Amino acid sequence: MLFRSAYEKTLLKNAKDLLDKNTEQYARLNGARALPIIGLGLGSKTKDNKAVLDLKSQMELAKGLTELTNDLATKAFAGTPRDDGAALYAIRGVKEMYRSLAMTLPVRTDREKKTGPLTLPADVEEKNIDLLSSFVLTPPAYLSGASPDEIQGYKLLRREAVRALAANGKTKIGKASPALTLARVLTRPRNQANPADTFRLDEQVEAAIGLAQTKLDKDFNAELAASLYGQFLTEYLAQYGDRANAAEMKSFPFAYHAARLNTGLSDWTTATVPSVKLMAQKARACLSAMEKRDSTAQFQEAELIQTLRKDDQLFKGDAASKIEFPAN
Repeated sequence: MLFRSAYEKTLLKNAKDLLDKNTEQYARLNGARALPIIGLGLGSKTKDNKAVLDLKSQMELAKGLTELTNDLATKAFAGTPRDDGAALYAIRGVKEMYRSLAMTLPVRTDREKKTGPLTLPADVEEKNIDLLSSFVLTPPAYLSGASPDEIQGYKLLRREAVRALAANGKTKIGKASPALTLARVLTRPRNQANPADTFRLDEQVEAAIGLAQTKLDKDFNAELAASLYGQFLTEYLAQYGDRANAAEMKSFPFAYHAARLNTGLSDWTTATVPSVKLMAQKARACLSAMEKRDSTAQFQEAELIQTLRKDDQLFKGDAASKIEFPAN
């Protein structure tokens, strides 16, 4: 355990040194590739499914990885310099870190539990979420006049930011909210004048999965979140049905993503809110059919979706969390 912790700390230090001092793009890209490995390493377990890393060291590594990601992404998103490759691997690193923490914290050994709760420093995590959210919702200045290929490359990077927000699993960290950003990804109209403002279907799939796996805090409007998922599934099913006529959708992996969306609904099927549980059950029936490429898959729940929208605020009493629904 001590050896592994020392190895990962050294790996993070070397990556940081290279990225701080080197301006050569390919060297920076290769240095950044180590970051997802560090994130994945934080999820190590023993054969009996117990966490093996000392939690104090684990959180020190998580803090260092998040701080480095914040620094890299801040510069890359602003285009000073355009370092998309390093930013991509930095975001993947923090995404894997969030997944690892979610996996290992619940299986801490009795000895580890005696150390008490350990979390990322709130200011470091809040900055990370705010940075990723701003990038997801506001196209950067460097996209002005960009070619279609450059915009698609940007959307690939943005999808990784959506995945990182989805992996976080929290409703709020300070004033930053992963859940609110995911909700707004799902409600962005498709007919935007600027192509960079329009989310691809794969980005929205990631947002839907993340929203369904968000921890349901007491002020979180789970019914509104469920309605957003239901509306997204309606649109997903419509595009599935029209895939033969839409050139860009012919090769889209609908069945694969249906399986992921289905798995992501596991928590909602046991939700204490009856209407959320009902939405999950109906959605899973549809997604199970889509997994099998059943052309008769149906999801006609407009009434249930509307019933769930009793309030347009994702957080009760928070006007800043109002969800704007696109016109039909």
